[in-house]
Amino acid sequence: MRRVFAYLLGLTLAANLATTVEGCSDGLPAEAELAQVVLAPTPSPSEAPDAPPFQLPPGLPTDCVFPDGSAAGVHSNFDTDAYIANNTDWPDPNGIPYQGGNVLFGTVGVYLIWYGDWAPSTRAIVEDFVRHLGDSPYFGILRTYYVPGSSRKYCASGSLELRGEVLDNYSMGHTTKTDVSVVEELVLANIASHALPADTNALYVVLPAADTRFGEACTVYCGWHASTQGDDGDGGNNNLDLKISMVIDPTACPALCTGLERVDAAPLTPNGDLAADGVVSLLAHEIEETISDPDLNAWIDLDYTENADKCAWTFGSPRTLESGAPTNMRLGTHDYLIQRNWVNYDGGYCALSFP
Repeated sequence: MRRVFAYLLGLTLAANLATTVEGCSDGLPAEAELAQVVLAPTPSPSEAPDAPPFQLPPGLPTDCVFPDGSAAGVHSNFDTDAYIANNTDWPDPNGIPYQGGNVLFGTVGVYLIWYGDWAPSTRAIVEDFVRHLGDSPYFGILRTYYVPGSSRKYCASGSLELRGEVLDNYSMGHTTKTDVSVVEELVLANIASHALPADTNALYVVLPAADTRFGEACTVYCGWHASTQGDDGDGGNNNLDLKISMVIDPTACPALCTGLERVDAAPLTPNGDLAADGVVSLLAHEIEETISDPDLNAWIDLDYTENADKCAWTFGSPRTLESGAPTNMRLGTHDYLIQRNWVNYDGGYCALSFP
């Protein structure tokens, strides 16, 4: 069973996979259903938050604590109904209400599965982006998302690391009728073969090359994130809550999935690489949403929009590089043009950094 949140062409969709999605010719896999949250083991009393209800103040969580990844079950005793009933400010005045689920804590890992033919130079730019995204002012926005206790807040991760990569030579072919099942199969196969470890505090991202067609990619969405159940690859724990995602090569449909006003034969991008520059913006979107709403039941608005969805395809006020390309962010030695994220504080707003 799995949960999916799709990043549509400027829109978002929370889909019950047991039904046909409007606009999809084949729908999504009929055998899949929305999963229940798979909780980590309940923490010891010394680690667990105080019992709810909790009155959520409308400001910055100044009393944040930042658990490491082992504290992923801090919300295990959370009573969502009591929280909503006793919180007079619900839905949250900052724009996105807390729905009772978990966020990802500590340093969150990223595993990249490069499916098909990707230029090494493109991969290098994306890899460098992931390595520098964590602990950046942009990633600081995620600290406005947390799991509340009665006297303290357990804040989402502000750190990220690239933990592994796989190069896949079209093992599932060039065209598939679905993408969720294929992505899930690719991730689980790499865990089973020990090419990648089983990691519940991470996101596994499948990146199909431009010469592939995975499901409704390029026609309905540019990327999505989901959670699914898998095992540890050793025949042991088979009830792991794994986070998966797909981000396409936007050169397959640049007018739809780059956000650029010009997508002619030589569009101007910060690194002169349309594939890499498009991927990093989509990837930032999916990483942000995975950390703040990994199982589609934590920080998600009543209209099913998550934080990055509220700011999709908005870039603030980019400056212009000498090449003429627009940019709004520099991380490490590279410039990027990245979609803004939603700051769930002070009424809520789109931004490129926080505080």
